[in-house]
Parts: sequence; C-alpha cells; structure tokens
Amino acid sequence: MNSIFQSVTAGLPQHGGDLQSAATEFHIPVKQWLDLSTGINPVTYPVQDIPESVFYQLPYPQKEFIDAIHGYYQQSGFLAVCGTQSAIQVIPELLNTQHTFPVLLPSVGYKEHERYWARAGNLCRHYSAMNADEMIDDISTALMQNRQQHLVLINPNNPTGVTLSADQILAWAALLEFGAFLIVDEAFIDATGEHSLLSEPKLPNNCIVLRSFGKFFGLAGLRVGFVFSSKSFRDRLKERLGIWQINGPAQWLATKALTDHAWQHKAMQELNANAYYSQRQYQVIVDHFSVQQVFTTDYFMTVELTLVQALDIRRRLGEQGILIRIIPMDQTMALIRMGNINRHDLSACRRLLKMTKALRTQAW
Repeated sequence: MNSIFQSVTAGLPQHGGDLQSAATEFHIPVKQWLDLSTGINPVTYPVQDIPESVFYQLPYPQKEFIDAIHGYYQQSGFLAVCGTQSAIQVIPELLNTQHTFPVLLPSVGYKEHERYWARAGNLCRHYSAMNADEMIDDISTALMQNRQQHLVLINPNNPTGVTLSADQILAWAALLEFGAFLIVDEAFIDATGEHSLLSEPKLPNNCIVLRSFGKFFGLAGLRVGFVFSSKSFRDRLKERLGIWQINGPAQWLATKALTDHAWQHKAMQELNANAYYSQRQYQVIVDHFSVQQVFTTDYFMTVELTLVQALDIRRRLGEQGILIRIIPMDQTMALIRMGNINRHDLSACRRLLKMTKALRTQAW
C-alpha cells in the first residue's frame, strides 16, 4: 500500500509556483497558466525606475534599507537574508553545535523545516496543526513532559491557517530550558500582525522569528527575508551565510516597498477583498464535495478531500491551465490549497468562473 501511495504522489511538486513543471506535465506554455498554488499576494508592489547604480555597486547593506526594515517591523535585532529558506536550511545545524535536542514540528506545515532538522540529526516529533485547541494541547503536554526540546511553529500555519496569539507562544518560550529554542515562521502574518512576536517590545533570547518579504508584497522572486533573534545567534548565522545576502536591486526595491505606507494600507484592503472574492468562488468545491474541513487566511483557502478527489481536481484543473497545490496527508486524505486571484484581473476572473460553472454542472 505504501508503495502505491508513493508512486501516486511521487510526481507532485514539493512546493507551489512550479509553473515550469506544470507546463511540462500538461503541455501548456508557462504564460498561459493561472497560478493559484502559492498563496502569494496577487497584487504586487510595482517594479519600475530602478536606478542603474544599484546594479554596479557591491551590495553592502545600505543605511536606507536597514532603516526601512526597522521602521516596518519595529524591531532592531535582525539579519536580512536571501529568502527565509536560506535560514531554514542552516538553523538546525547552528543550534546543534551545542545541543542535540528533539524538535517539535507541525504534523502538517511547510516541510522544509522538518527536512533540515532531520538532516541535522534531530529526533522529529509532531503536534497537530489542524485546529488551535488541539495544537495548544499537544504542544503544552509535550513541553511539560520535556522542556529540553526545540519548538518550530508556523504562524499562521501553512497550509491550515491555524493562528496562535503572541501571548501563547511566549508562554511556551518561557517553558523551554537553556539551549532549547523556539523558532516561529511568520511568512503569512503581515495581515494579522497583532499575533506576531515582533509586536512585543523585545524578543526573548531563545526565540528566532522568520519573516518573509515576498508574500505580502507579491515579490517572491526578489528573495528577501529577515531573521529576528538575539545578537549572538545572528552573528553565527551571518558567519554561516556569508556576506552580500541581498543584492543591490533587491535592497533598493524592498526599501521603497517597506516605506510606502500608502501602498501598504491599500494592499491590506485589497488582500482582504481578493480573499473574500476568491473564497466565494472556491465555495463550489466545498459544496460539490461536501467538504468537512475548510481553512482560510487572507492569502489562501485550504480544503480537505480524499486523495483520489484531490488528485482528480488537480488533473482536471491542470488540463485547463489552472495550478493548485496538493498536500497528501496519508494514503487516503489530502489537502488542496488555493491562493487568491486579483478580482480586477478580468482574464483570471473569467477562468475561475468557468471552473466553478463546470463544477456546478458536473461538466468537468
């Protein structure tokens, strides 16, 4: 049975946004796809008038860039990195130079965390990430049994959208014994910043917070992220990653975006409105398949289906040039995650309406 499951799911992309693979699989050119697989804000910060000088100079961190980060996140203890993925890959080995503790990870979540903790040699244990009550119970029980373990949180969880308060997370940080760290991946938290640990005046020394720039600003290709932590950990991370993490054009554009308060205010409104519009369209999937588990955030909607249903939906939408993200749960169940469309994009709206009409009439 395991071999059948592995063969069925082996060809699925490990991450969203892989349009090249989708184009090859379904024989549809990249430019003809409607990509719903990433959860990235479909309203992107405008890219224009980048000065030539930023391409010529070595990209030492510019003062304006540092000031912009501090102003947006209201925290001073950070390191800018080439996407938080670069930090996710090395954090486990850095923490293992002193201790090799078990690590608590979400049963469902961004799997790159678990991949690199396992590679570093840590015993990986799991807690439920399907709803907040179960998550809180599982983590609290595990930490009361053993305070010598690291804890990784994704807040809001990707793909289940479960969001925890900063107070709850800080309470867990206080339980950890010396040498154990709490790592919080806040890639999708910009729209609900009140739950961020960065809303606190100062981070505890055993907390590491990852923030993604590309999700809210819609510029994932820029590869900009930030790690907030104690100075001692930042120094070690900086030494491990090396200099010139953020290229000159990326610094210039990120500085503009992080200080453009008018755009940010409007983008928050658009993010919410696009989520409402998109999720109303996706409701037809919920109704058609009598879905019991539905998860929503301002960035995406996730539904739980049987693995057979999820694979069939992915195939049928793929044949229409619509890409969604499928996350197998086990041999029988799976999640499909669908990002928002820009409701002002008439072409995208027409394609989405065509999809929902076909579902309502069962005329796939």
